[in-house]
Amino acid sequence: MMKIKNASFGDIRGIRSRDLIYSNKLANRKRSTRILASVIRKREICPNPKRSQLKIQQMVFMLMAITLFFVLVGLFLFAIKSGGIKEEAMLLEEENAIGFAEKLANSPEFSCGNSFGTSKLNCIDEDKVMAVKKNIDKFEDLWGVGITNIKIIKIYPEEEIKECTSENYPDCNKIILKESVEGFSASSIISLCRKELFEGESYDKCEIARILVNYKDWREK
Repeated sequence: MMKIKNASFGDIRGIRSRDLIYSNKLANRKRSTRILASVIRKREICPNPKRSQLKIQQMVFMLMAITLFFVLVGLFLFAIKSGGIKEEAMLLEEENAIGFAEKLANSPEFSCGNSFGTSKLNCIDEDKVMAVKKNIDKFEDLWGVGITNIKIIKIYPEEEIKECTSENYPDCNKIILKESVEGFSASSIISLCRKELFEGESYDKCEIARILVNYKDWREK
């Protein structure tokens, strides 16, 4: 107390000046601290727009890549399934063509029946076939939908190919009932028989032939 009382006016003013400077520094430090905290809060609330945009772009690219991956996987599986369906369709056409060739060879309109002795399998009456050929429009329902080609060709004895007509029959070796190259082709070996006359007497003449059939699924365009 004595020292304060004895202090001069200049000393007191110096002390007040130092206190004022210290107070200003402390106030400035607090203000800086508040400003820094405010900036940090703003960055947390409102992040850098460029960085946010970059993250959005990365997310979009990632989603596009995932979508493209699943699309490619789907196309791959579809291709495998389509290949299997086509293969099954070809096998079905093959089975239908083979089955029809055998069915046609043993049908009442074509088969030899008992005309050449005992009943035979895969034996076609050539005279019957020529009768069908003359009236082909009346026999369209015989083979149904899907059959695009029906031919009978003699393979033994080997001779120059000559299509059978009403004028040159039986001096021919190829009978065409329906002709096309569409669909799956199948064939079957048959006996092609007919009645011949020799010195006024009838006899059976049979030759080895092949019946060719093409089948196409009628649902295909």
